[in-house]
Amino acid sequence: MTSVCDGMLQANYMMGRATFALIIGRIIALAALYGVIQFIGQSPALAGNFSGIILILSSLVIGSLVTFLLSYYFVTKKIQLHWNIDTDFMWNIFKTGLPFGIINIINSLYFRFLPDYFSHLALTDTQFATFSISFRIAQILSLLSTFLMFSALPGIREYIDQKHWHKVRTLYSKIVLVLTSAGI
Repeated sequence: MTSVCDGMLQANYMMGRATFALIIGRIIALAALYGVIQFIGQSPALAGNFSGIILILSSLVIGSLVTFLLSYYFVTKKIQLHWNIDTDFMWNIFKTGLPFGIINIINSLYFRFLPDYFSHLALTDTQFATFSISFRIAQILSLLSTFLMFSALPGIREYIDQKHWHKVRTLYSKIVLVLTSAGI
């Protein structure tokens, strides 16, 4: 919902208001998180308890809610906004996006959680620290494939569809240069 409001503000050249709402929401989330951590620190019973996690997550939700309410307020002051949710369309989006969501969860488990978990069990603290640093560097470099998939390849396809062969060669050479310089 916040993204919808921010999109409407952006389309009407009011991104300053959306940015203000985001900053205020983040400040409130940070303050609420600080308060929760102080509260948990004074209550040792909550430190190892599941309710401590719920309190931490709820502080972040409070910040997001404030961001949404401020964005919605700014939108309603300048734009007549009416919510009309098409449930068939939403179900279609859900069914279309479900495989990507499942792949994303498996990807996070396989490439982030499991290597950390098993290496922490098998390695000493010093070895684990060394592994973690190099593993994080590899994860950051792997984001280049995401950039390639979502940014560069659609550009290449558009140039191919329009038969701009010079632009295809130029973009391809730039992609090769970036990937080669990154060591991939």
